[in-house]
Amino acid sequence: MFVRLSTSEFIMSSFSAATHQLYSSQVLDALSLVQCRVLWERGQNDGRAVGNSFFDGNTTEETYRAILKGIEDGDPAIIDQLPYTRIGDEYADEPTWDQIVYEELSVDISNTDMDDVDWLEAYESGFRSACEDEITNAARGQVTHYDLERLSNEND
Repeated sequence: MFVRLSTSEFIMSSFSAATHQLYSSQVLDALSLVQCRVLWERGQNDGRAVGNSFFDGNTTEETYRAILKGIEDGDPAIIDQLPYTRIGDEYADEPTWDQIVYEELSVDISNTDMDDVDWLEAYESGFRSACEDEITNAARGQVTHYDLERLSNEND
């Protein structure tokens, strides 16, 4: 007896269990990459917001220069002063990690033992890079302003 299979049935029947498991693993890996990218972007947005408010109106030229040089040189004394991710119970008005994951991925991890280390690393990486970029750009802008002002005064 001859059984006619649709194309999808033929393809699925030709997969071995190992091939199916590999395919499923690849789909899950791709999904994890997308989820990491979403959380990295959230970290970027949060990091930009925090980095944007790092300096206040009383910051001195020397401070701008010291922070800029410290970031460029990777000086731990300066790097340790930069903002870090504020997730959890530190500030009442800041979202917890569970809330961030739910807001971005619609995944409730509050009552699970889910391994979300990759997600957290992606978020923190995005946060750190964007925050540092914002601080560097602000410091560089202010240093340039001071230099141009000084140059203008010398030419008067």
